[in-house]
Amino acid sequence: MKILSALLVSFLSLSVSASEEDAATELFSVLQMEQLLAQKAINYKKQMVLALASTEMPDEES
Repeated sequence: MKILSALLVSFLSLSVSASEEDAATELFSVLQMEQLLAQKAINYKKQMVLALASTEMPDEES
């Protein structure tokens, strides 16, 4: 997740000043975006596992 936040900050830095980049970095820190995104990824993985487990695979026809 550090990579994701670094990429987002890097992307923002292309079109914003250094002070705006610092503000964005501080906002990510205050909002705990790294932990939030990590938790969302875990939740999505759990949902995908449940969705795959609940779908029945058709029997292979020989």
